[in-house]
Amino acid sequence: ESAWANGADGPDTTVGWAGQSRNSRQSLFPRSYDYLPKAAGLHSVPVQVWSTKGFQSEWVGAFDPKLPLAGSTLQVTPGGRGLTGEIKLNLPGPLENAYLIYGGGLREPTVRSLGTIRSGEPKTVNAGSERPFKNWIVDPYARERDLTAENAETVRTPPPEWLPLNLFFFELSHAASDRPTNASLRSLDQSWRVGPDNANEAILIGTLAKSEGPAEAINGQATNPTRLWLGQFPGGNAPRPSLPGSLRQETCVRIFLPVRPAIDAPRN
Repeated sequence: ESAWANGADGPDTTVGWAGQSRNSRQSLFPRSYDYLPKAAGLHSVPVQVWSTKGFQSEWVGAFDPKLPLAGSTLQVTPGGRGLTGEIKLNLPGPLENAYLIYGGGLREPTVRSLGTIRSGEPKTVNAGSERPFKNWIVDPYARERDLTAENAETVRTPPPEWLPLNLFFFELSHAASDRPTNASLRSLDQSWRVGPDNANEAILIGTLAKSEGPAEAINGQATNPTRLWLGQFPGGNAPRPSLPGSLRQETCVRIFLPVRPAIDAPRN
């Protein structure tokens, strides 16, 4: 049902609640809930009036090897100071606010803004135009604002409202701070991939266009990598219940791309 995978069987979906492990306050009302087998869903989860509750789920799908979601010919430039090549995506929609992060062989990671990458259209990556990661993580959109100010007629994709950079690169962005660790979401932190010892990978991140409107229409869009079920659990022959109300979907994509080593220029 999802345009992100070809429908082949994979591991079961796992659903969890990202909250405190215990409630220190006493309550007159029970707040317990049940897990489905293999944590495939949650049942009777209480959500108090005028409050919010966050949930986290994971699923894995198989892709068509003849049409991968991402491919690249990235290669380190002679001297090891940058990347060149092409990136081609086959996502259900354009990847906006795309950034390429690389740290292999450099004293500190660098970031290159790629703008919008449209599905099926190769995006050329040229050496140069890089920013230090430590400056970019503080204000990712500074360069985009400068370019827009220089040429007011240039139409640029507005910065996304949600791009969890501190979550994706927690250790790098909080290396010198005294903030608490990210143990509960550590699997999402991939700071080690842009270290000097990992020269064979680069990270591409970006967003899909935000969708907002009637819940059922948004939930069924091809660009939506998830399908929300309320009132019934997936499985069996029962169809998914129609969703009432409204829904806002914001999707951030992170792709790990292989990087080939540099080929030295021939000597005369």
